Amino acid sequence: SEGALALLLHAKETKPNDPEVLYGAGVLCLQMDLIKDANANLEQAVRLQPTNANARYALASARIADHDLPAAIAIYQDLLKNDPGDPQVNYALGATYFLSSNIDRAKTYLEQSVKLAPGQVESLYYLALIAHQQGDDAESAKLLNTVLERRPDHARAHIALGMEYRSEGKLPEAEGELERAVKLEPK
Repeated sequence: SEGALALLLHAKETKPNDPEVLYGAGVLCLQMDLIKDANANLEQAVRLQPTNANARYALASARIADHDLPAAIAIYQDLLKNDPGDPQVNYALGATYFLSSNIDRAKTYLEQSVKLAPGQVESLYYLALIAHQQGDDAESAKLLNTVLERRPDHARAHIALGMEYRSEGKLPEAEGELERAVKLEPK
């Protein structure tokens, strides 16, 4: 990553107003948790090429990383105006609403994402968390099991399912799920 960043910074010096170079630098900075740099590069890329949906999506991700959820929501809503059938943007908007504690709006967009792309496991994961928050533990467990059938390596789903089992008093099952999560993500 550092070598790629060095190359992108060199390219940025030679082409400071190239939206593709700025986009690439912004995405790389975002991956490296250089949030201020990511925002600056992506803002400039979007300013230079406002119709670039990829750059706008990345900018929304950078806004989330910078804890500016309202700005991210606005970008995702604008992207959906152009393509309401995009399952990834529906997912991103739903997840961002979830992070901002707007559960009803989150559920709407996450369900739309699943309708558009039934294999979308992250949407199912968030829907499971919503079901749990709404007191529907059976639905939450069902959704988490679906996530794990499709992606057995989904550590956060193992954690959530373990917590569901714990609250139901199923301690051996809870322990098994939490041990799987630790194996998948030891840190």
